[in-house]
Amino acid sequence: MRTFKAGMVVALVSGGPPMTISRTRRSRSLAECIWFDLEGRMRRHTFPLALLHPVAAAHSTSDVERLPQPDRSDGPSTVADSEVPF
Repeated sequence: MRTFKAGMVVALVSGGPPMTISRTRRSRSLAECIWFDLEGRMRRHTFPLALLHPVAAAHSTSDVERLPQPDRSDGPSTVADSEVPF
């Protein structure tokens, strides 16, 4: 049986986008995953571990460039980076 842990990049065995495991629930054989859809919105869902397989993390700029970019025609953002809650 595969070992899954938070931070791993996975995908559904049937295909789909790379997702990052945010936490696992071993007692129920589940992994909560997060990913970004084609519109750049973050998504979150819990999947059975049997439906996932590990994949190599992609850190290429081409992946980032194909995501929609914010419209900056209105000038600078009104929220400073230091004010964004993380």
